[in-house]
Amino acid sequence: MTYPSEPTPTEAQTTPARPAAARRWTLWLEVALIVAWAFWAGRELLDFNEAMWPLGREYTMAVSTHHFWNDVRACGQCALWNGAQLGGYPALANTYAGILHPLLAIPTLLWGVINGSKVIIVLALAIAGLAQWWLARELGLGWLARLWSGLLAVVAGTLVGKLELGLVSMTLSIAVSSLLFPAVLRLYNRRTTGAALLLAAVIASALLSGQGYIQFGLVMTIPALLILLLNENWQLNPLWKSYGLAAGLAALLAGVFLVPLLANWGAVTKDLMLDFTSVQPLGYNLLNYMIDDLDFHKAEILLKPGAPNLYIAYIGWLPLFLAVLGLGLHPKADRTRLFYLAAAWLLIVLPLDREFLNRLGEYSDFIRQLRFPNYIFSIATPALLGMAAYGLDQLQRRIPWPTLTLTAPATESRPARTTTFSLLLILLLPLAYNLRGAYTFAHNFLLLREEVSVNDKLDYMEGQLGDSHEWIAYPLSEHFWTERTVARGFKVSAYVLPFYTHDKTFPSPYLEFRRDLLPDPAPDSEIILEIDGGFIYRHPSNVYAAVWNGADYTPCTASGWGGSISVSCSTTQPGTLIVKENYFPAWQASRNGQPMELPADRWLTTDLPAGQHTVEFTYRPWDVWVGLALSLVGVLACLWLGLRRPKPQPGDPGPDA
Repeated sequence: MTYPSEPTPTEAQTTPARPAAARRWTLWLEVALIVAWAFWAGRELLDFNEAMWPLGREYTMAVSTHHFWNDVRACGQCALWNGAQLGGYPALANTYAGILHPLLAIPTLLWGVINGSKVIIVLALAIAGLAQWWLARELGLGWLARLWSGLLAVVAGTLVGKLELGLVSMTLSIAVSSLLFPAVLRLYNRRTTGAALLLAAVIASALLSGQGYIQFGLVMTIPALLILLLNENWQLNPLWKSYGLAAGLAALLAGVFLVPLLANWGAVTKDLMLDFTSVQPLGYNLLNYMIDDLDFHKAEILLKPGAPNLYIAYIGWLPLFLAVLGLGLHPKADRTRLFYLAAAWLLIVLPLDREFLNRLGEYSDFIRQLRFPNYIFSIATPALLGMAAYGLDQLQRRIPWPTLTLTAPATESRPARTTTFSLLLILLLPLAYNLRGAYTFAHNFLLLREEVSVNDKLDYMEGQLGDSHEWIAYPLSEHFWTERTVARGFKVSAYVLPFYTHDKTFPSPYLEFRRDLLPDPAPDSEIILEIDGGFIYRHPSNVYAAVWNGADYTPCTASGWGGSISVSCSTTQPGTLIVKENYFPAWQASRNGQPMELPADRWLTTDLPAGQHTVEFTYRPWDVWVGLALSLVGVLACLWLGLRRPKPQPGDPGPDA
């Protein structure tokens, strides 16, 4: 077995042993170069002017849920309910944003949502590169293969291409999920408790990073583990227990996300894909690895719509050539690890075919919830680049590269000098050309653009609303409103996220900005301002909270935020208080300090007697605290296992020993 900290047998036979300290410094230098390359590639994103946004039409929609951390800082538990969008929903039952991941939370808390997202992108680039470097190291590859594959992963199209739409958290999810492949091989190589704990942390990190598509792709690779766990006699290696331990610990560690997600499964959902027109035939998918023409990706050609972020995957032809070469040149001792990567890549890529998915979708609505399966394709790239790095390493080691000797003749002042070069240096030319091409293409998506400001409209709406707690709306296609409205404390009723609650009906807005006139406005609706080629409507009947007495509504005043809402009403007749906030079982209510029952209804509703009353609504979900407790149990279990005297996990080392 080849341990990452040791030279491979091939290296040991052809190069003199170097001191351990020198090897460590070489590794640290490689890490530093990859991180520096990531910061260089993303350097333009590190402009902390909040009026300059990363690219992408849906960028502010993608980062709007990051305000969860601002809400935590402002009001604590109230942040567990996102009351800013869609009529409200459980903030942690959200696979879209990965808001619980530390690499999203910490930059957001330190630099805010806009500037924090810029830091998140650059960190994702660095993590993707280091994950690829780590994978090459677990394969026992030399410095050239490690460094080249790590640098290429930083600017891989499947990573940076998601920024064409502004999908910040998906870029982070791809990066941290890439760590799974080297972590799996580390446990196979080392077979220690520490390696199992590291794999558990990596799996938990992937789960917390959200998105769903990327995690589904990782699940698809599970059968590839059989290549690592079955020996030549088709017997199951006891090492499966270590992988099972890692998976179990990961589920505990991610409990704070998984339990709320499962508890609200079905109440927070998304549309189905009636036919997979967004998916190309398999052959066209693979072609995207070699296309670096943005205009091509924007064109409706080769059975794809013009949605570049779904298809951008450019890494160049060289990695594909090297991957095939590596599979052909590998020695038997490396077969298991290499075939694991090949199988993982195939398990992700092969099902991503339009006809196959349409047939599969006939039998499963769950499959049809994967509306854009091409996102799954992104997590196949690290496995492919691992095979490419292996091919490069074999090309470097197994070909007897000739040397070129240059002699400088002697002069009166110095003797003759001889310099010898290995023609292996020729390899650096196509590698550098490949990196340059990938970087040039990636740079298209690592830029900033000026904010599309809606502050004048929001200033006016804010003046109209005052301290009231009403819903607003704006054109669904204008995603540039989303982050600014949430940041300023507006409640946005429109469908602005790729999921919804209940039956996809949202509160009707009190104020609404439209680009055109309402075709059939309500009798009391009125245009209160014409601005910037549009109209701001007020709909007085669409109040946030009111008491219905069977004949008419009496408006109430509401205050608070998120999962803490206070409603004050004064009525002369008894009636039903209706608060336009989505009902979920975890809501609790009290009237004048006395607990009340909340019926399971579309909105928060409760009966009120005549008189003046204050009703407090609080969202206090049990699932969050159970999930948090499980996460703490997972942390304690990892600490206990990690502090025990380390010993190898059971398992036959197999043919790679």
